[in-house]
Amino acid sequence: MTKGREGYEILLDATILLVYLINKNSDILYGILPRPFMRNHFNDLLAGCLFPSYVNIVLRTARFDYQIDSLLSVLITEMVCSLFWEVLAPLYLARSTCDPIDVICYILGGMLYLMFILIVSNRRDCQQ
Repeated sequence: MTKGREGYEILLDATILLVYLINKNSDILYGILPRPFMRNHFNDLLAGCLFPSYVNIVLRTARFDYQIDSLLSVLITEMVCSLFWEVLAPLYLARSTCDPIDVICYILGGMLYLMFILIVSNRRDCQQ
């Protein structure tokens, strides 16, 4: 399921980073969803989508034969991220806070990533 997906994941990561930069540096996206969500949680949703894709790129580059491409692997990845970002980081970074809504956003972002790779994989299978 992972062969040929690299280009799509790089494109996804670049798109996510662009949307993140736009959201962080302007209010142009604030009309899409409620302003408090866009300001406080949208970037966490993007991070949840970005992280499994980024990890897959790193794993492929390091020639590991494992990919985050199932519901279980996405959930485990997002829960590990949540543990670090929402539990451990606040212990060491004064500007970091624990927010359960962020955990939900990470998981939802991971689900968006999973939907993306399933669509890409199905599209490639139909073209063959």
